[in-house]
Amino acid sequence: MNRRVYGLLGVGAKMANWNAGFHGAPKQTSDGRIYGSDKAAGYAIKHYWEKSGEKVLYYKRYTEKKKDELSPMSLKQSYERMFGENLSKKTPPKNVLRSLFGAVDVVNFGCTFATAELNTSITGAVQIGQGFNVDDEGQVEVQDILSPFPSDDEKGQSSIGKQVMLSEGHYVYPFSINPSAYEVYEELLDIENPYTVEVYEKFKKGALRGATHLNSSSKAGCYNEFGLFVELKEGSEMYLEPIDNMVVFSRLGDKVEYDFTKISERLKEVEGEIEDIVLYYNPYKIEVRGTENFTEKNIFTDL
Repeated sequence: MNRRVYGLLGVGAKMANWNAGFHGAPKQTSDGRIYGSDKAAGYAIKHYWEKSGEKVLYYKRYTEKKKDELSPMSLKQSYERMFGENLSKKTPPKNVLRSLFGAVDVVNFGCTFATAELNTSITGAVQIGQGFNVDDEGQVEVQDILSPFPSDDEKGQSSIGKQVMLSEGHYVYPFSINPSAYEVYEELLDIENPYTVEVYEKFKKGALRGATHLNSSSKAGCYNEFGLFVELKEGSEMYLEPIDNMVVFSRLGDKVEYDFTKISERLKEVEGEIEDIVLYYNPYKIEVRGTENFTEKNIFTDL
């Protein structure tokens, strides 16, 4: 694949907590804007890949450290388990790099590979920004939860916990894909561009299904709303500024509306550089406007 891609990912949350801070509440900037980090989006995508049987290196797994004692795998253990090769200080770095490009999360997002045997990093072809909540009507809700078990066996009193959720939120993430980020490795490792069309299609599936696929207590109300993919022509040197702040959001009763008019107008200025503009969206949850020059597809049936 030799063309760059720019786009947006939309994630909805209703009575859910898409991305909590360490204090348990939805993440906020210093001025109070609710947002989801790139790590939250990346985790949802990797979780989808993992459950789909893809090779995902940077994912928490457990091993038996001692008899009947579980602990998270180290990076070295995960690498050796996935690629079936022992990692030592004598292992050629090129061999490690070739193996790393065989993991779908690494070939998309890159990695920092820091072990006692080797310390290196790969800048990913896919870069996801911070996803800001564009719905200012949602409220943070705190629920008390009564545990069936006491916190102190001697007192015998049931403990009370708290669960923090957002009544409703709609997060818009910008992203970009630059396959040429791996050019330096093609000659070094004697491989063709690792970022293939197949890898790109896997990213699209994870990006458009990952949030809906999560099913923890805090993520059960989260779902993918849309994905916009602006695919440039091969050889295009155009760089597009972040377009997430051009989206206009509004509520429409049981649905919400995303107005892409400003984005559409911006893209018309550079239409000679663009191969295709594809918008996948959930027609049961959202309405869209300003998409006359977009190819519209159903997020469930057209992927």
